[in-house]
Amino acid sequence: MISNYNYWYFVNALPPGVCDEIVKIGLSKQKTKARIDTLQNKSNKVLSKVRDSDVVWLEDMWLRNLIGTFVSSANINAGWDFVYDTPEIAQFTIYDKNQHYNWHQDLSFDKDQTGQPSNSQRKLSVSIQLTDEKEYKGGELLFSTLNGQSKKKILTNELFRKKGTVVVFPSYMHHKVTPVTQGVRYSLVMWFRGPAFQ
Repeated sequence: MISNYNYWYFVNALPPGVCDEIVKIGLSKQKTKARIDTLQNKSNKVLSKVRDSDVVWLEDMWLRNLIGTFVSSANINAGWDFVYDTPEIAQFTIYDKNQHYNWHQDLSFDKDQTGQPSNSQRKLSVSIQLTDEKEYKGGELLFSTLNGQSKKKILTNELFRKKGTVVVFPSYMHHKVTPVTQGVRYSLVMWFRGPAFQ
């Protein structure tokens, strides 16, 4: 697979009213501290250095259908052409002051009931900005890649901060959310799974 695109985005794709409704639904439910499966047996101090946010899981089918249209379009337009099928449930994420998520990938290497690697893994990730850019500071979505000289290159776009903007990217892309320094940043993330990369 060769593609010139590390991500594909749709600016202001969700109307403000839809964003506000998602936030309202998310805040009406019990939030939990975000975790990282590979660090689940580590101390809270170790975990918080990597990830510090609160999450709510949203199983609403209309969200899956809505987000699925953007994923399908991005997958074609960016030239990734990944084979995928199953969406995971959506994660409403709350980044309050000083909360963040350090560099990571969304790839999952699940195992089946026999302990063997699963034939299904995360292929495409989605991040949707739900907060108006004027309501918070910090909380930047950044991507990292290697250029021809094997040096890390940081990628971002001011348009990611626009309320209702949808960013789709391969789940193997390294990315992070910088600490929020003022206000609260709300986002919705989701992952789409398919046959393991060959």
